[in-house]
Amino acid sequence: MTRKSNHWRTNVIGIIAIALFIAAMVAVFVGYTTLTEAGTFLSLIAMPLLMIGFRLSADSKAIDQNKYNP
Repeated sequence: MTRKSNHWRTNVIGIIAIALFIAAMVAVFVGYTTLTEAGTFLSLIAMPLLMIGFRLSADSKAIDQNKYNP
């Protein structure tokens, strides 16, 4: 079972990634680019989006102390 994130910054990164994927596929179907070029574009964009997503996500906050181990 998957749990939907309610954190807005994480959702924004996900929406950007999906929008870029849809835009790349539309560009392929319109004939503006080839599937190989669209795949290369998405591969180049993936790493910066991952880095931004990790920095902005709710899980990236540092833990001051481990409350589970006394």
